[in-house]
Amino acid sequence: MVTKHEVQRGLIEDGFRAAGTPVGAGWSWTAGPVGTDGRPQPAEFLYRERHIVVREEFVDAVTELLTAEVRTRGKAKARVVARPVTHGVRLLRLPGSLPVVDALQLVAAKFGRGVATYDYVIALSQVITGWCAAREPWPRLRGTAPVPGPVDDADAGENVRVVILDNGIDQATVNANDWLAGVVGDPDEEVVTDDSGNVRIHYAGGHGTVTAGLVRMMAPRADVRVVRAFPVAGAAFETDLVQQMEGILQSSHPDVICLPAGTRAADATGLLAFATFLQNRLSLHAGVVVVAAAGNDGANESFWPATGPGTVTVGALTRDGSARAEFTNFGGWVDVYTVGDEVVNAFPTGRYTYSEPPREGQEADFEGVAEWSGTSFSAAIVAGMIAARMWRDGLSGTDAAAALVDEAQDAPVAGVGACLLPPS
Repeated sequence: MVTKHEVQRGLIEDGFRAAGTPVGAGWSWTAGPVGTDGRPQPAEFLYRERHIVVREEFVDAVTELLTAEVRTRGKAKARVVARPVTHGVRLLRLPGSLPVVDALQLVAAKFGRGVATYDYVIALSQVITGWCAAREPWPRLRGTAPVPGPVDDADAGENVRVVILDNGIDQATVNANDWLAGVVGDPDEEVVTDDSGNVRIHYAGGHGTVTAGLVRMMAPRADVRVVRAFPVAGAAFETDLVQQMEGILQSSHPDVICLPAGTRAADATGLLAFATFLQNRLSLHAGVVVVAAAGNDGANESFWPATGPGTVTVGALTRDGSARAEFTNFGGWVDVYTVGDEVVNAFPTGRYTYSEPPREGQEADFEGVAEWSGTSFSAAIVAGMIAARMWRDGLSGTDAAAALVDEAQDAPVAGVGACLLPPS
């Protein structure tokens, strides 16, 4: 039987291959493709083939090292080409004769780990490592009330700018729901109208619409923009995402950035380009906070960029908020938990085809409302809570986030940790 992670991996691999940028599958330095029992292990992450991310101060030395290696392999004219990503790191394009894994091992042996890493694939609700309870959306009847529902104060979040990095927004759904009025963004290209006028919702379609709706439940007057940051089966390369975020800081001037996506990494270096961006670029924009999903592997293992410094990491609770959702990642690196299981909100109207087991190949008609689960949605709820606290107390994004997390950590839930429950 095909597993969820195999389906998701296949969709992402096929999408990038069609775009002319093939991806590879990787395992951590301490693991590998074959387990101790001799059986194949699920890939822990995906990455861009023929490219590595390198710290700027090592670019010349790494280029010289890898060029020499290529020549020993009989490719005298092959070149290693560098291009900028963000201040502090560059992306090196490798000749086809030098696999990414070989290049990284050479660099690590010469300069140590942390000098160069993969250009990771970051995905919405990524489940590369194995079975996960987070599932595809499920239709609810037209008119079903949102869960969680809206806060009492209709002005909460006024003049606070929230940018959601997702797969875009469905404008027809915005027009049909009062609480989404004024939400703007890139179109969701996974929601398409065929030649017969029927709306088809592809894999990951509607994800950005649901996250926007959840932010508005907590902050009804927040200025919300949904950016199409994950255009390939809900995925993007780390370096492309970082460059897009640089542009967002300059053009949208966000107070809160919601990042409902992530990946595992090869080692504790994590996402080098993203971490460098947080340190060298985001730090110049005082008060801007990044809220990141903890991931849906159901494991106490690092998930990036949520694990990294400078983010508010959000895990998921069950619908009633009484326990951790079975799919959520967990551990001391998770800052706070909130509801993320069986949330209900506005969703495109149309026919959805399921890709993952146990419903793969089946179709369902959606009437503008969906139930969905995942830490993506928990991150959106906390992003909305931060926006509401900013408006209420006149705080910056980072200060509002710190205040909420401190309150939750002062009264942890036994067996769970710090929790923020929606006020409605």
